[in-house]
Amino acid sequence: MTRINAMNFPLFFYFSHMKKFIIKSYSILMSVGFLFMLGGRYYPDETSTDNYIAAGIYIVAAVIFTLALIGAILAFKKKK
Repeated sequence: MTRINAMNFPLFFYFSHMKKFIIKSYSILMSVGFLFMLGGRYYPDETSTDNYIAAGIYIVAAVIFTLALIGAILAFKKKK
């Protein structure tokens, strides 16, 4: 029977690269999240569809801010 090595599985490979990226560049993620937040704030809200688009932009900003927070915590934890 063949065993699957977790290190050869591509999903774990991408997770390790993503973890390195968010640790190394959490300040860039904060900046991008802030830009998305400004984009959602100044998106015109004339119709209900525009409101849904602005809400989607806010959700993307929240996800980016969450990744930046995780990156900052891991970076400061790694420095100690």
